[in-house]
Amino acid sequence: MVPDTATNPEPEAGEDDIAPVATLRRHPAIEQWSTIGFKIMLANALALLLLGLGVVMFSEYKRSLVYAELSLLEDEANLWAQTLALTDKGQSVRDIVTQLTSVSPRQAYVFDAAGKLVVHVDGPDAVGPVKDDLREQFDANRFGFSVIEPIARFLLVVFPITYDLPVYPVTDSADINDYPDARSAARGQRALSAWLNTDKKLIFTAAVPIQVNDKKTGTLLLIKDSTQTEEAFQMARVDVVRILIAALVITLTMTIYVAFMVARPLNRLARAAEEMRQLKNRAQLIPDLSDRGDEIGALSVVLRETTEALWNRMDEIERFAADVAHELKNPLTSLRSALETLPRVEDKDKQKKLLAIMTEDTQRLDRLITDIAKASRLDAELSREDFFSVRVRDIFANILRAYAPPETMLAADFPRQITTRVRDVVLEVLIPPKLPPVLGNPFRLQQVFDNLISNALSFSPQGGRVVVCAEQLHDSRVRIMVDDQGPGIPDAKLETIFNRFYSERPQAEAFGIHSGLGLAIARQIVSAVSGEIHAENRIDEHGVRKGARFVVTLPIAQPGTRHG
Repeated sequence: MVPDTATNPEPEAGEDDIAPVATLRRHPAIEQWSTIGFKIMLANALALLLLGLGVVMFSEYKRSLVYAELSLLEDEANLWAQTLALTDKGQSVRDIVTQLTSVSPRQAYVFDAAGKLVVHVDGPDAVGPVKDDLREQFDANRFGFSVIEPIARFLLVVFPITYDLPVYPVTDSADINDYPDARSAARGQRALSAWLNTDKKLIFTAAVPIQVNDKKTGTLLLIKDSTQTEEAFQMARVDVVRILIAALVITLTMTIYVAFMVARPLNRLARAAEEMRQLKNRAQLIPDLSDRGDEIGALSVVLRETTEALWNRMDEIERFAADVAHELKNPLTSLRSALETLPRVEDKDKQKKLLAIMTEDTQRLDRLITDIAKASRLDAELSREDFFSVRVRDIFANILRAYAPPETMLAADFPRQITTRVRDVVLEVLIPPKLPPVLGNPFRLQQVFDNLISNALSFSPQGGRVVVCAEQLHDSRVRIMVDDQGPGIPDAKLETIFNRFYSERPQAEAFGIHSGLGLAIARQIVSAVSGEIHAENRIDEHGVRKGARFVVTLPIAQPGTRHG
């Protein structure tokens, strides 16, 4: 059997009974998770985390320093108050306070039990030595880069350390009520506060009562400047600058890395595509980056496969054009020969034969041009069509209508076996009721199986049998087979019959009434849904061909899809 490759017209069906399904399939090289996106996100997040860590650390450090200074000042005030409480009668309070301030430079105010200022001592200026000592620590803790300290000082100027604190009321009054913390301590309450002086610098105050034998004899107020605290803040600024520089270095490093890993290969792919566009040759210029394992590698794989598919499509177009020219040349040659011979023939009977040949050639040209137009549009039409979840039983129910006798067509349900009007050949359709739906366009699939059944019937003997059966191979495929009892297919032609314009019909049929495009179109339709179609011979136990078999494998529609 060498099947006919002619196509049958598309049957009409109601579009309301069809549910489109998604046909987009991700390329295997393309992963759901973005590797490059993760790298970029990690680079940006790491720099931001470091910077945020520096800011948080600085804020917490500043707060902890203030609390520490106030706690130390409170302990110092309590110690001073106990010292004053144990003062001998022969030693004046001023002398004791002066001695204490010489050791720990503070401003000290001592009030009596009535709230009158009795002693006010400003400690000696010890700011210089303290600053020098801290400066040595400051210099010792640097990275060693001379640029860090200027940057820290610049940041201190641009972003000065500010505090949302009240200004300490400066007064020369001798009344304790004019000193806020001392006023609170006079009532027996401990008072610790942070203030701003008139220069907007941070100062600390601590006021405690002076008690002798649980009897309140006075109040002590200590005021401490923030020289050491400011230096500590400046050192913290240097640490923040270190973190900032580290974050900047990491960001620049990751930026260079991402640029090298992303921008450079993308540029290579763009240059290769541009060279292909300009050179217009078949050299595979797209670099193979599949070993990267990320989106760039997937892009290179897809571009290479797309390029290969494009060249294959161009080759297919060239072959199609050559086949069309060859197929059109035969009837045109015959037609031209008949036209040239007709004027020289005087015999009426021969003239009629020549006219009949010219008519047949014209009809053959018309069929060829019609089928060629359908075949040339098929690729574009398939690319625009939706795929559906289709029941195989419904496809063959529509096909049976074309071959069933009129009385069968009027029945409510079609039987699984009918005797066709084609030489009384029996057509038997064996489709399991629970066969899962397949993915495809119902009109196109009907076109495929209508062509296979038509070929099988045309090659079947009088009263022969054509059997259609289907089965589920596994979770993702359905196989449908069309068997006949014809002469079979020569082994050398099992693949050739799917070529365009190849046609070898039964001897009883007139030559030229088929274009030879049917099986080529069938394979094109099946391939569009990632299916497969092939032909084989049915062999009996003696090794004799007893017919041909066409096997179509189609993907199963995804679960949950509404059936067409």
